[in-house]
Amino acid sequence: MLEFFGVVGGIILIYSIYKFNQHEKEEKLFQRALGEIASGNYKEALSALNSLIMERTYWKDYNLRGAIYQVLGDYHYALKDYEKSIELQPNININGASYIGRDEIRAMKLKKPKGYIFNDTEIHLPD
Repeated sequence: MLEFFGVVGGIILIYSIYKFNQHEKEEKLFQRALGEIASGNYKEALSALNSLIMERTYWKDYNLRGAIYQVLGDYHYALKDYEKSIELQPNININGASYIGRDEIRAMKLKKPKGYIFNDTEIHLPD
């Protein structure tokens, strides 16, 4: 019986170490993304967030990535990320930024033709 608990205890310890290391890796990616945003390196921030989203499914990551896509004018991907964020956290009191971002893009789509020029950038909105 003691051998069983030794094996189980070992498995639990290994899992705990894995989860701690996994969380540490995710936190480093998130902090890297925030640092890149603060420096105005949006493409690098996207890279960090893409890696992070491959590791975990968390509404805040999709919200942040959606905001970056929106700043870059890539409204199709911004809208997708805002909608995924809302799917994961539908409470508007917690995730209001995703609702605002999504609705801003939808409003732009209603006010403008399918493709147009905005600040010297050609923009194509999703259907």
